[in-house]
Amino acid sequence: MDAKEALREAITSLTDEQAKEALEFVETMQHQALLDRIRKDLGPNSGIHVPLRVRKKEHFEPIKGTGIPASKLLINDRR
Repeated sequence: MDAKEALREAITSLTDEQAKEALEFVETMQHQALLDRIRKDLGPNSGIHVPLRVRKKEHFEPIKGTGIPASKLLINDRR
């Protein structure tokens, strides 16, 4: 039995909560692999900084502002 088959069998016995945790772990691994590939492609002398660790998405509430949105101002400036 290969690793993927063993994993498929193992997940059938997980609770929903355990399955959610496992899914988050897999997504983190995939995201980390993407960051590692980006870091490798950019090279060590790049001016672009890629974080070493993936942080969980933080929940935030958008700020409600007044006036013209910055994106609208940029569009108007470019005309």
